[in-house]
Amino acid sequence: MTIKLVFLAVLALTSSVEARTKALNPADQFTLSGRVVKVVDGDTIDVLSQESPAAGAAAPPRLFTTRIRLANIDAPESSQAFGARSRENLASLVAGLDVHAQCLYRERRPNIEESRQRAICTITRSLSASGRTIDVNELQIRDGFAWYAIGFAHQQTEAVRRSYQEAETSARSQRLGLWRDLGSAAPPVAPWDFRKAKSGKGD
Repeated sequence: MTIKLVFLAVLALTSSVEARTKALNPADQFTLSGRVVKVVDGDTIDVLSQESPAAGAAAPPRLFTTRIRLANIDAPESSQAFGARSRENLASLVAGLDVHAQCLYRERRPNIEESRQRAICTITRSLSASGRTIDVNELQIRDGFAWYAIGFAHQQTEAVRRSYQEAETSARSQRLGLWRDLGSAAPPVAPWDFRKAKSGKGD
């Protein structure tokens, strides 16, 4: 019964997120691998990658940095409660480590050159001891330091949607991270609501 109530609470809280139903374009999708050189906040990192040289090229491969926004999650803003803790948790998972990014697309923000546009990606990294890989995006939710951005659920397979939703339900029920004050006089404020209150925009 408790799990059911928590699940309903999740749906009620996330219902304020506008659903994005535009189909993804396979031509926009790409992958990259590299080292995390900066953790910007709880859902944004910088990854240093190496460009594959052209066949027969004498010049060394070029290094470049990609700013990546973790797909399908939304962490507290830096100025919000738990914003710093969320960033610290993400840093503990990926800072200085090699990761793989499965990217859905690059954003198209006005007045920002294409090379500086954020890529929207799912980040995975290997666990050296076991050889397994972990989904860092999901782990941020499971640790209680990000919301599942259910408005973008159409971008995921059914199995992944269930896993992300279960991760948030589990974090809420255990009162992990930002869910510590759930049910109190000052419950956590979803970052999209926080942004709307500040600027009237929810993206």
